[in-house]
Order: sequence, then C-alpha cells, then structure tokens
Amino acid sequence: MYSRLNYKPSNKHIKDEDLEENLNYNSQNDFQIKSVVNDIEVKNEEIIYISEHYCKIIRDSFEVYKKNGLNNTLKVFIRMFSEHPEYKFIWPQFRQIPDSSFILSSALKQHAAVYFGGLKSIIENIDDKQKMDLIIKKIAYSHVKWEIKKSHIENMIPEILFVLKEILINYNKDVEDAWTALYTIIGDLLEEFKKGQKKTKL
Repeated sequence: MYSRLNYKPSNKHIKDEDLEENLNYNSQNDFQIKSVVNDIEVKNEEIIYISEHYCKIIRDSFEVYKKNGLNNTLKVFIRMFSEHPEYKFIWPQFRQIPDSSFILSSALKQHAAVYFGGLKSIIENIDDKQKMDLIIKKIAYSHVKWEIKKSHIENMIPEILFVLKEILINYNKDVEDAWTALYTIIGDLLEEFKKGQKKTKL
C-alpha cells in the first residue's frame, strides 16, 4: 500500500531542541512521568542483560544512526507500515489520515520523533539496568493501552536492520545480533510490565 509512494528524506538533521518540542507534542508521549511505573517491578533481571560487546556495538552504530535520526526512524516506520498496514489503526492519530498522505503526514513525523527520543534514551542508559528498566517501563506504560505486543516490537527488527545496513560501513552479523538482542529485551520488558500491571489490578 505505502510502498507505491516515493519517500525522499530531508537532508536537514533534527536538532535537539526540535526533538524536545516533538517529544512533547501530545499528552500521550512516552516521556511523561507516570508514578505507576515505579510500582511495577521486573522480577527477572536476566531480561535486561546485554553483553558489553553488544552494548558497544549498539552505542557505536547508534552514533551513526542518530546523525540523521528522524529520517532514519521515518524510514523504519514507512517500511514497517508497508509490511504491516494494519498497524496504522493501532494509534488513534493515524486512523483518519488517508493512505495516500500518511507517509508525509506530520503525525507520522511526530510519532517518529517520539520513538527516536525513546530509543536514544534507552541506548544512552544501556549500561545501567535500573535506568533502562525504568525508561522501558515508561514507554511500555504508554503502549499497553494500545495493546502493543512483543510481536509488534519484533516486527520492527528487520526494518531497523535494513536501515542500519544502509548507513553503516561496517555492518555485519554482530550488528544484527546486538540490535536483535536489544529489541528482544524491549519486547520482553513490555510483556513483563503488562504482567505486573495485571497483578496490581487484582
């Protein structure tokens, strides 16, 4: 559906202040402080484990990715929505946008900016299990109401790897494995958070 449209990324790099503005574009963004996340504990700390070798690979490759972070993230989403057009109906802000204008919509750009900000926060704290746990729980909190599942996270892996392969000179299997491990952790923490949230309601 969306693959028929031509997407030409801008050469303009997103500035920190522009990103900050986009992160606050509505009341549903991932970085609102929600006290509820502090009440839900991830019992299995092994979920958050990622080797130092993989951490370095992710940090180094993200340095390249973030140079054109918004456009790279837009490309990830465009590819994902092309493969899974039904995902468009998960988020209310997308549902009324015609398919013909969806890719170029400000709503998708804002969503990509928020996503990029979340990914940046995770990677900047990848060596700190507690901070990483808290950040992902905050993101999970804003996603569970849309019934986001681990499978949705996993389906982003081929798309992020495609973009990384395009932009990295030294792309290899270690890069694939490292980023796959990161997204697996995010998906696992999302599921753990959902379980913990259900228990608190009992």
